[in-house]
Amino acid sequence: MEFILRVILSFVIGGGYVSGIIWLSEKLGSRIGGALAGVPNTILVSLVFINITEGPQSTKVATAIVPVMLAATLFYGWVFVKMSSLSKHSRYLLVSAVATIAWLGTSAALRESLSKTNFAYIIILGLAGILLFQYLFHKYTVVVPKKRILPGTVYMARFLVSGAVIASAVLVARYSGPLWGGVVSSFPATVVTALYFLSKSQGSEFVKSFVKRLPLAVISSLLFVIVLHQTLTRLPTITSFLLGMSCSLIYTFVLLSIKRPQNN
Repeated sequence: MEFILRVILSFVIGGGYVSGIIWLSEKLGSRIGGALAGVPNTILVSLVFINITEGPQSTKVATAIVPVMLAATLFYGWVFVKMSSLSKHSRYLLVSAVATIAWLGTSAALRESLSKTNFAYIIILGLAGILLFQYLFHKYTVVVPKKRILPGTVYMARFLVSGAVIASAVLVARYSGPLWGGVVSSFPATVVTALYFLSKSQGSEFVKSFVKRLPLAVISSLLFVIVLHQTLTRLPTITSFLLGMSCSLIYTFVLLSIKRPQNN
C-alpha cells in the first residue's frame, strides 16, 4: 500500500513537472524549458524509491550506469528529430515509438557491455556522449514559440500522459533489480513527453530548438548522480540526496544565468 502511494505521488509530481516544462517552453522559449528538462526528476524519484525499498548499497549500484544513460537520452532526442524530419504527416506518436525502441536497444547494449565497468570510466563515456551530441545539436537554430491558446483539455491530457510515463518508469525500476533499475530510472520520461507535445503544439523546428539545449542541461543530472554515487554509503542518505540535488540546481541556475547570443 505504501509503495502504491509513492507511485501515485510520482504520477502527480511528475505529471505536473513535465506539464510545467512544456508550458514554460511555449511561453518563455526553449532555453528555460530545455534547461529544466535536465534536472533529475525521474531519476530522483526512482532512486529515492530504490533506496527506500532496497537500501543505499543497491541505490549506489543503480547510479553506476546513469552517466552513459544520459547520453542515451540525447540519442533519443537525435532520433526523434531525424524521424520527425522524415515524417511528412506529423506522425509524432510513431516517431516517439521509434525513438523509444532505439533508446531501449541502446540502453540494453550499454547495460550489458558496461555492467562491470569502473564508475570513472562510465563518467568519461557519458561526458564524451554529451559532447558529441552538443556538437550535433549546435547547428540547430533557436525558434521563438508560437503564440497559441490551447483548451484546458490539452493541459489535462499532458498532465495525465506525462504522469503515467513517469509512474511506469518508477514501477519498472522497482521490480527490475538495482542495475536495471538504474537504466529504467534514466528513461527520458520528461524528454519523451515534452518532445511529443511540443511537436504537436509548436512544430518540429521548435523541437530542434528545445533539443539544442539538452546536452548542457543534462549535466545537471550528471552532477547529481556523481555526488550521490560518491557519498551515499559514506553520509546519511538524506544528506547525500540533498547534496546531489543542491549541486544539480546550482548548476541549472548558473546555466540559466549565462547570457548567450540569440542564435546560440
